[in-house]
Amino acid sequence: MKKITFILHGKLRKKELLKNKINQRLSGQFELQYFQTGASGDGIRLAQLAVERQTDYLISVGGDGMLNEVVNGCMNCTATFMLQSQGVKNPARVSNPIIGLLPFGTGNDFSKTIGMRKDIEQLARLSENDQIQPVDIG
Repeated sequence: MKKITFILHGKLRKKELLKNKINQRLSGQFELQYFQTGASGDGIRLAQLAVERQTDYLISVGGDGMLNEVVNGCMNCTATFMLQSQGVKNPARVSNPIIGLLPFGTGNDFSKTIGMRKDIEQLARLSENDQIQPVDIG
């Protein structure tokens, strides 16, 4: 069973209601895990933890800033494992999760650009069908 890790912005209102809705829609098809930020920079650390735990999907729940932290945490973790694995016969396996978002920020500029809505059904369909849209993080 594939694993989805949600990293929720700590200031998000009605977190428990949102988690209940996600659980109702996705719990039968995916193993679900939730992390919540408490301070600036936590998204980076939590994304790294999710990558280390071999998550398949890493979903940022917040705005553009939260997404930025999740992407950076994922990339930092992957780079660290790659460096550690040089010269080692059995390098550590690193998950290469699909990064997604549920836009619950104020501006949500990135989500508007890629057509992602604050819609659990849309996220579920995309996840169930492994529909991805490559984006250059350059």
